[in-house]
Amino acid sequence: LFKNIFAIAPEAVDLFSFRDEKAKYSSFGPGEWEKHSPKLKAHGAKVVNTVGTAVAGLRNLDALVPVLQALGLKHVGYNVQPAHYEVVGKALITTLRQGLGDAFTPEVEEAWGGVYGVVSKTMIGDAKVETKPAPRDPTTLVEESWKRVSSMGVETVGILLFKNIFAIAPEAVDLFSFRDEKAKYSSFGPGEWEKHSPKLKAHGAKVVNTVGTAVAGLRNLDALVPVLQALGLKHVGYNVQPAHYEVVGKALITTLRQGLGDAFTPEVEEAWG
Repeated sequence: LFKNIFAIAPEAVDLFSFRDEKAKYSSFGPGEWEKHSPKLKAHGAKVVNTVGTAVAGLRNLDALVPVLQALGLKHVGYNVQPAHYEVVGKALITTLRQGLGDAFTPEVEEAWGGVYGVVSKTMIGDAKVETKPAPRDPTTLVEESWKRVSSMGVETVGILLFKNIFAIAPEAVDLFSFRDEKAKYSSFGPGEWEKHSPKLKAHGAKVVNTVGTAVAGLRNLDALVPVLQALGLKHVGYNVQPAHYEVVGKALITTLRQGLGDAFTPEVEEAWG
């Protein structure tokens, strides 16, 4: 971290108590003195532990914010300026990229950028933490929202899902074994036959349970992927085309919106998308 800080802003070394050790250990060669300075290593460990404290407190901002504010006030006494936080933020991102390698995805970078933005602004003293929460894990958002929607009952959710599918693509009914029941229960009125078709309700419940299985497996993709691949092959035999998945995806988003109401935030929609 500190090597990356000094690569961005070499003059920043003068802010630290270990500044004299740069000359003391310069004999080890350019960019090597940091590895041999006891004071730098001790200070670096403190900074890393502070980052760890911030990460551990992300789910309890009420407790974390006073800690960061106190730390920010302490750093004012060290002549730390707002611009210095930007340097540390860039160095932190570089350090994470070096440490994570290919696992440092754009999503991970965006998440860290959001978190560091809140942390630095809180320490500087102008954070609006209540309006800029730390980004939430998309998998957690999917799990929590699905738990709430599925509490409506698999049959209810299944009916909603298929009504939305047929609203987007009315002709899709011909792909299903219950297609003849549309005429059979048409006497209940437009858009009502789905509620009365035993075959549709049974099939809808299966689809909803499959979505539940997918959600439950999101944290174990090695086990989930083969299940989904087998299901995909099975549907090829039903003449399901790639375009049909797009229809179902749109219908699922609409169903989630209907089931969650105001809880279907843009963040939740992005996680499901």
